[in-house]
Amino acid sequence: PHSSLHTRSPVAKAQQQQHLQQQQQQQCTLGSVTQRVSISNPVAAVAAGLNGHSSSGAPVHHQHSSGSGAGLHLHHHHHPTHSRAADKQRQARLMLIRRLATWVALGVVGLVVLSSMVPAAELEGVSPTDVLLDLGPYFFNPSIVRHRGVYLSTARTAHMKRIDRTNWWFNEAYICMSTSSTFKSVSCRKFDPWQGRFQECLWGNERKVADVDTQGVEDPKLFMWPGKGVYAVFGRKPEALGASPYCKDPIFVQFVVQVVAEEPGGEWSIPRPTELKPGIFAEQLYSRDPKKHQEPIKEKNWMPFVWQEQLMMVHSVFPHRVFR
Repeated sequence: PHSSLHTRSPVAKAQQQQHLQQQQQQQCTLGSVTQRVSISNPVAAVAAGLNGHSSSGAPVHHQHSSGSGAGLHLHHHHHPTHSRAADKQRQARLMLIRRLATWVALGVVGLVVLSSMVPAAELEGVSPTDVLLDLGPYFFNPSIVRHRGVYLSTARTAHMKRIDRTNWWFNEAYICMSTSSTFKSVSCRKFDPWQGRFQECLWGNERKVADVDTQGVEDPKLFMWPGKGVYAVFGRKPEALGASPYCKDPIFVQFVVQVVAEEPGGEWSIPRPTELKPGIFAEQLYSRDPKKHQEPIKEKNWMPFVWQEQLMMVHSVFPHRVFR
């Protein structure tokens, strides 16, 4: 028919060209049409779609349908473009897996190296531990230090009792020692550097009895001074001096005492409690108009630390005031 196209009419030529175009479209559509696999077993159908064979090993025939409705029975084949794209995807996944495996291996090696550099003794105290000390009810405000392999800890207990017209806080402090960071075996005793020989003044005055008063050592905080020993800073009311039993401002003060001495008789040997005072800042802190400030002054919770071989005390956070 191709050789006789020149002898036909224009209408015949147009029909022939349309027929040729339909054949070309049918051939182009064969690679991208939907495949219908005639297998009754769905599992076998999935397997056949993957490898082109049935469960019995025989080649599977697929039916391709074109837009014109014509059906052709062909053996399953992979389109070259789709095959190359799938190969690239597999190679990309393999490359990603290799890279991840390399980083995981490096991470494991790094953890092994770090764990070998940290001594086992230091790893022992990494996790927080609940330490229960048998000090009675309501013990709080603890502190803890480690000195030459021994752990020392302090804590405070308190209970309230009303006597006459005053609510009294009765306080006691304890110091405990243990060779274990978990305090499994521990020995505790009362922390009283004066051993009961200290007469506190009273809150209030000759005209009015105080609604609230306190007695005893409060909030001992241990700190270590390398080369000198272990010290404690704590608070209580001043000693009653003179004819009047009542306290004068400040009605609550801070003390420091040496708990463990490394150089007995040294400059910072403090076997008996010493009151901590603001020194030259006292006038600035304590001079005020009593009409505007009727609340008495209490010095509480000075925070000790050692810096460049000097003893420092945080007196106030706002404003930030540090004593030396």
